[in-house]
Amino acid sequence: MGDPRAPATTRMRPSTRRTLIGWQAILDTAAAMLLEMPVAEVSLNELSRRVGLAKSNVLRYFESREAVLLELLDRASKQWLDELPASSLQARQSQQPQTRSSTEHSGALGP
Repeated sequence: MGDPRAPATTRMRPSTRRTLIGWQAILDTAAAMLLEMPVAEVSLNELSRRVGLAKSNVLRYFESREAVLLELLDRASKQWLDELPASSLQARQSQQPQTRSSTEHSGALGP
């Protein structure tokens, strides 16, 4: 059984260097296109043209345009979540002295 966190919309995960290069080129190009245009204007035809692959070859990596976009979203959310614990810990540590002093003044019990 595969990784339950892996998106179900992608046909294949890169397993060879050549496949990884194609996979990454498609994602990098799609990300660049999203900086230039609204998501509704990102098409498989334009994506395949910019990557330099036939549309059918792009579809060997991803089932659809939406699968490409979902993979980008998945990567962005994983990056955000990876950064979240560090920033949450820093915020908690910076707020700790304030929290303790406010509970001491109110007479509340606790650590």
